[in-house]
Amino acid sequence: MNLSHSFHGHDVLELIASRGEAWPLAEFTALAAAAFGPAPRFHNCHSQGFTLDELLHFFAERGKVTLASGTLAMGPVAACSH
Repeated sequence: MNLSHSFHGHDVLELIASRGEAWPLAEFTALAAAAFGPAPRFHNCHSQGFTLDELLHFFAERGKVTLASGTLAMGPVAACSH
């Protein structure tokens, strides 16, 4: 995959954090589509080729975001600092 057509996961975390409170997941998904396009791919320090849904679940497994009851919020684990 050519990473020039891929967005870094940090971009998604910054977008999530920009609200300061939980997002309705449907609202965030619509905002992400407007920001990154209709079928974006993402990469991070560990892998590449994530869809938005895959990336959000990857972050949730690591505590960087929480996904619950149709909402999305920053999780208890801080994002990496690079």
